[in-house]
Amino acid sequence: MQSIFNIQPDNRALEPLLVREMERLEADFLGLSFNPRRASNQRYGLPRVIAQERIIALQAFVRKVIEAGTAATPELWQLAEGYLNVLAGDYFYAHSTFDRLQDSMTNDSLRTQLAVFEQVLDILELQRITDSTEVQYFRLLADENLVAQLPDLRKLITDKFRAIYLLDGRRAKALLMSYDLEEFKYELDISLINELLALAAEEETSFDRRLLAERAGPEALIDLTEMRATYYLQRGQLEAAAEIFNEIPTESWDNYGQYYPFIPQFHDQVNIRIFDTLRPYNKGQFFERMIELDNTARRTLDPDEAAADYFLLGLGHYNMSYFSYNWQMADYFRSSTSAGRLVAGDNFDYVFPTLESRFNNYECMNMERAMFYFEQARRMATDPEVAAKATYYAAKCERNIDYTRGLLGPDRNFNYFRFLKEEYPNTQVYGRAVAECLTFAWYANR
Repeated sequence: MQSIFNIQPDNRALEPLLVREMERLEADFLGLSFNPRRASNQRYGLPRVIAQERIIALQAFVRKVIEAGTAATPELWQLAEGYLNVLAGDYFYAHSTFDRLQDSMTNDSLRTQLAVFEQVLDILELQRITDSTEVQYFRLLADENLVAQLPDLRKLITDKFRAIYLLDGRRAKALLMSYDLEEFKYELDISLINELLALAAEEETSFDRRLLAERAGPEALIDLTEMRATYYLQRGQLEAAAEIFNEIPTESWDNYGQYYPFIPQFHDQVNIRIFDTLRPYNKGQFFERMIELDNTARRTLDPDEAAADYFLLGLGHYNMSYFSYNWQMADYFRSSTSAGRLVAGDNFDYVFPTLESRFNNYECMNMERAMFYFEQARRMATDPEVAAKATYYAAKCERNIDYTRGLLGPDRNFNYFRFLKEEYPNTQVYGRAVAECLTFAWYANR
């Protein structure tokens, strides 16, 4: 550009070269301080190492062209001077330039571009977001023609609002600016869910309504309530989960899945064929059944009835875990690689990074509750077959716990296999375990 200018100061080839260099600098600097993708952009060389040097050089060159008065389109260079000040963070001088151009600019296309640059400057200068600010930008984003013409303007507004909401402590609203509700299901955060529920319940502004409709869908309040209930279900707090789920209209219960939680599996399979003759449960019905089983198990005077109820309670908890087919009742996403990654590492909190989401993924691997109920069934049963069956299922829980703690092979605990070997050797369950379970066959014959 300098060489062309030295030879022919009014050469129109300078104009597209100016625009191209400004676009490159825009990629380096626009929204840099609050861009949530800043870290990943660095892998692509943005901002460039030479960016600071380039913008200073271009600013000097633009002033040189303006002062020379030889440009083919002087208003373009004046507009460029103002926008380069925006990119450089010199907002005061950018305002001065834009105000001056408002009174003098005659080119309609450049006046339109000036309006865009002024809008960008206003967004960058935002320090706090009030209800009136949200209404203002709701109207702006509602202009479909403008959004279609300037798709990056929406991203800029979203990223700036997100940064300010985070600084203000409005974490849920900040994340909702960038992510759909589905993203929050990978690792349920109860404080985040409660904050989103408060937002969904109030919907004070048109901006909130638009945001929730876009990110959470038309049934945001009900969907968030279901997520809140599932959070407590993951932690074994069935009564709390049931109380929350009951806030959802019963006619909507089936919208959150049909499940078969009480199918016993001798060998664990994540994918099994469900026969049509079995009764399906939605989550609300499952909660009711589990609470009923717990009540009858504790109150009955018949030990075998209590054992049967406790076994079903254990089965309900076991089957909705990571290790069984009914995992979708207590979780929204399951990675088949998580168990191996947990064994290989030391993150025993069941939380794993995943490529499917920007958030981590929580896997429901807790076996303590299922093992507690199987142990209760084992202790209560007077029928050796029932007790042996409960013992074998408790052994499966113990095995899974050892996996999640990184214990393999002979380092594992074999307490329940020992009970099965020593206390129930004459049962059919024992014979089947020896025949079909390689681990127990090894333990029984050592």
